[in-house]
Amino acid sequence: MLVICLDWILLSFLVSAAGWAIFHQYMNDVKLAKLTKVHINGTLFHKQLNFIAWGSHGSDR
Repeated sequence: MLVICLDWILLSFLVSAAGWAIFHQYMNDVKLAKLTKVHINGTLFHKQLNFIAWGSHGSDR
């Protein structure tokens, strides 16, 4: 039983680590887009993404 719990903890940790890596990569892309002045179309998408991210994380806590 304990092994199953540890597996779930490890799995959730890996999933959240992957999520953070993707999020940081996305944020770097946003910074790059801002530098190249192509971020106007991305702002709406960014707001949508924030809404989705907060929605999914809110249910976890």
